[in-house]
Amino acid sequence: MGAIIRGQTPHFDYVAAEVSKGIAAVGFQTGVPVVFGVLTTDTLQQALERAGIKSNLGWNYAMSALEMASLMKQMKSVLAAENGSNHLAASTAATLPATALKSAAPEPTAT
Repeated sequence: MGAIIRGQTPHFDYVAAEVSKGIAAVGFQTGVPVVFGVLTTDTLQQALERAGIKSNLGWNYAMSALEMASLMKQMKSVLAAENGSNHLAASTAATLPATALKSAAPEPTAT
């Protein structure tokens, strides 16, 4: 989690773009979902408001990461049960059968 605050130079655009690419690359290369928890704001005040004064986006990012970890664990369990094996090779959602995805999907929650 972090924040990139716009300044007087174009560095903001370069840094934000490279951070986005880097986080996406980590998820792609490792097969592990990565939550993008970087605030991009124009002012320090905006960053503070989004980080906890008016809303707590950090909490939302953390909850998303925990939910994704739980979902991945459930999907691996379903796949292991379907294969009759406790050992799984590294697999991604793209290689899971549709039945694994359906049975591992979290129940909808009321908001």
